[in-house]
Amino acid sequence: MAGRAVMGGLVAALVVLSALAGLLWINLSDLRVKYGVLSAEYSGLKGKYGELNGKYSALMSRFEGLESNYTSLMSKYSALRGNYTSLLTRLKGLRDSYSRLQAEHEALIRNYTSLKNSYSELRVRYVELNSTYVNLRKEYEGVKAELESLSKTYNSLLSNYSNLREEFMSLRSEYGDLQNRYLNLNNEYLALQGRYGDLLRSVEELMNATEERAGMIDSFKPNFIDWQSSIVEEAVKEVNFNAYSDPYKAILEWVEKHVTYNFDTPEAVVTSPNATYEWVDNYYQYASETLRYGYGDCEDQAILAAAMVEAYWYMKYGETYLIWVVEAVMSYGGKYYGHDFVIIPFQGGQVAILDPTFGIYVPPTNTLAALQEYERLSGLHIAYVYGVFSPWKYYHVGASTLREFAEWLNTH
Repeated sequence: MAGRAVMGGLVAALVVLSALAGLLWINLSDLRVKYGVLSAEYSGLKGKYGELNGKYSALMSRFEGLESNYTSLMSKYSALRGNYTSLLTRLKGLRDSYSRLQAEHEALIRNYTSLKNSYSELRVRYVELNSTYVNLRKEYEGVKAELESLSKTYNSLLSNYSNLREEFMSLRSEYGDLQNRYLNLNNEYLALQGRYGDLLRSVEELMNATEERAGMIDSFKPNFIDWQSSIVEEAVKEVNFNAYSDPYKAILEWVEKHVTYNFDTPEAVVTSPNATYEWVDNYYQYASETLRYGYGDCEDQAILAAAMVEAYWYMKYGETYLIWVVEAVMSYGGKYYGHDFVIIPFQGGQVAILDPTFGIYVPPTNTLAALQEYERLSGLHIAYVYGVFSPWKYYHVGASTLREFAEWLNTH
């Protein structure tokens, strides 16, 4: 009976073990591959269980015969119990491994989800990069073709460079020769430039001098009344003032007696720095020159008369006064002539008029009346007065009637 109990316990234990193994087998179905060895051992145990069950039935019938073998069977039972204990220990290890694998499985699921999200992002980026790659590939093909073209061009240029280098060396040698020639020509140019500057200054001086003498520079005309000249002073000293009641009439008649009227000889006047010139038939003389030459035209005689009056005032009174040389256009018989005469302003709106050319003297009287008397005595009409000048300044008048000119004289 005890043997039966032992066998029953063993069978019950095997049944329990089989149930637990089945339960584990169900729970670990997804791990069959990894636990193939355990399954094989379990199958072997199951086969042994069937074999033992058959032996149990045979042993039941032979129980009495096997009583003697009980000690041997107990020994085997102890061995089986040791195996059972070992199986329990291995089962516990399998449970622990299952727990660890389950934790790893959950971690793998999390990693899988994360990797899936990353994969989606990478997929989008891949599509973008693929599109960029296609475009870059097209650009690459274009650049490649251009590079091949440039390579051919480079080879051609390299060949041309060799030829150009030879030409450059030749030109460099010629450049050295030309540079030496340039330096020599530059030195000659600088020398010529210096000579040209000197010549230009000389021409400008000649231009100014000829234009001044031709009366083209109005501002210079006062210089011709050089009353401070010693020859003018000597001429004034020769005048016999004692024989006249009016000193201005005495000066007028002295000029008439000592200066012959003479038309100016046409002169070449330089009008630009490049020596352009024109012929003019008018020539201004200094008062001292008219005395020295003994001749002159209307403006020369008027300038001389004005200079002698100024010198007379200074020699007699120690000071000078205002006097005008008038430049006017005169008409006679439908023709017009340029003519100069002298006007001496007096206080109270009076003037005296001296004209050495026609020997006319109008004593001091009302300005307009003096001008009208001058026209009567000369037989000329003052058509236009374009300017007057004293020893100090030139004035542009622009009077076209006697009254306008008279008003101008009275306000100046």
